[in-house]
Amino acid sequence: MMIQRGHRLFFAFCLFCGFLLFLFVWLFENIYITASGMEPAVSPGDYLLVLSPGGQQFVPAVRELCDISTLRRNDLIYVRTPDEDRRRVILRVVGCAGDEVMIVDKTLFVDGIPRDESYVTFDDPEIYPRDLSVRDNFGPIVVPDGAVFALADRRDIMGDGRFFGFIRDEHLRGRVLLCYWSRDPNGRLYPVRWERLGNPFNGKIH
Repeated sequence: MMIQRGHRLFFAFCLFCGFLLFLFVWLFENIYITASGMEPAVSPGDYLLVLSPGGQQFVPAVRELCDISTLRRNDLIYVRTPDEDRRRVILRVVGCAGDEVMIVDKTLFVDGIPRDESYVTFDDPEIYPRDLSVRDNFGPIVVPDGAVFALADRRDIMGDGRFFGFIRDEHLRGRVLLCYWSRDPNGRLYPVRWERLGNPFNGKIH
């Protein structure tokens, strides 16, 4: 009797673990970062946990967390770009529905107010005029309902909403939650970067 009970408990435990694994696979996507377009918030060698819209049929609360309308400024999102390249990239939300977004000489303005973007890195001191490129002078545009406007943190080297427009639900692959593992891809023996582990991406400035 004790053996049969032990078998039942083991079987129940296996089912429970299988259920948790199933939920994890459907709720989350694991992303390994190879590009430097979001440094320093996200660096090559980071492993990110992304909440995926694919799990909303199993956990209804995911629908709210991954809906475009619930995103806030400074949220990091994993998207498939709406241009013909259809790249998968990490970007930062800088404008939500109804916001007026404009860039003047590399400075971001939202609703006419310059934003404090301490996380942004500029690699090129030159400022391109509007008639040459939208890189440094862009807009103004108003973000429509059902969309967000998202930019990279390294504005001079990364293609983002300035070049391909708004992000909508069909482009959203998920909301970036945290960095759960990180190793220096250039270091000897790929040392772990402990200080990056557990960094949350929840609308706060990083």
